[in-house]
Amino acid sequence: MELKQLQLFVAVAEDLHFGRAAERMYIAQPALSQHIRRLERELGVELFDRRGRNVKLTAPGRAFLGEARRVVAQSERAATVARRAGDGSEGVLTLGYYPAVAASVVPEIVQPFLDHAPGMSIHLIADGPQALNDGLVRGDLDLAVTSGPILRPGMATQVLQHSHLAVVMPVEHPLTEQYEIDLTQLEDLPLVTTARTADPQLFDSVVSACHAAGFSARTAHVVKSPELVLPAVVCGLGLGIVPASVIESWATGSVTSRPIKEGPATDVVLARRVDRSESTVLDFWNFVEDVIAARVIDIEDADPHTAGANSRVVSQL
Repeated sequence: MELKQLQLFVAVAEDLHFGRAAERMYIAQPALSQHIRRLERELGVELFDRRGRNVKLTAPGRAFLGEARRVVAQSERAATVARRAGDGSEGVLTLGYYPAVAASVVPEIVQPFLDHAPGMSIHLIADGPQALNDGLVRGDLDLAVTSGPILRPGMATQVLQHSHLAVVMPVEHPLTEQYEIDLTQLEDLPLVTTARTADPQLFDSVVSACHAAGFSARTAHVVKSPELVLPAVVCGLGLGIVPASVIESWATGSVTSRPIKEGPATDVVLARRVDRSESTVLDFWNFVEDVIAARVIDIEDADPHTAGANSRVVSQL
């Protein structure tokens, strides 16, 4: 039994007409008929009922069709994988990501890409923004999903998520009665902040916002990553200021949040070195760029109590 025989059988089974199937498969009709006859002899059954003017599948033909289609589809997939190996698109990508801000974004771009490029595999490495940037510079990482902006020269970035900062508080806190928070209301309140060494972009955004509001943040507790602000708030160590995306990914029922009135926003970006021109890297980069162009949506939540209000995110695929 040959693959060509299966391909021709599927064509005839779909068209139920030898002439049209021969035309579609670019083969003379007598040759097509011979291939089908040879296949039937090998199987020991008739696949088509040729009596009368119409061609019909027999019971064995109907049973055989599903299996034949699977074999043909698998052969096409195998050919695609081989071609990708030949042009460099088969292989492994090393993708770094910052879990605090990228936990919900990474699955939305990685799984669709693997469906798009079945010959590829992706090795994920979780780390902080500074370590990810260093990994990109050294070439240990092909790409990284991290906090933006990245100001280092020689880096290319594209925004995956645009998220406004929000105030995190215990569910029983008096400020929960408000729809949004004016930063001046936090002037005399203890805050849980993220260390600058852990997330420079977030730290600088919070400090700048507080200064613009006319005060310096009263830091009561410092954590090593934005998602750790939430348990610190639950423990009563202070209120927190983090991107809405962090709250969406990490919040529990013990905390709630309110958007900051005219507050700043942070970006989650996909980053790579501009001199990385391998086809695997560029294929992933271009694929994500197309996904963002097609799928980015603006969430304008009618309920400002929702952590993700006014966030711009990659839509669910």
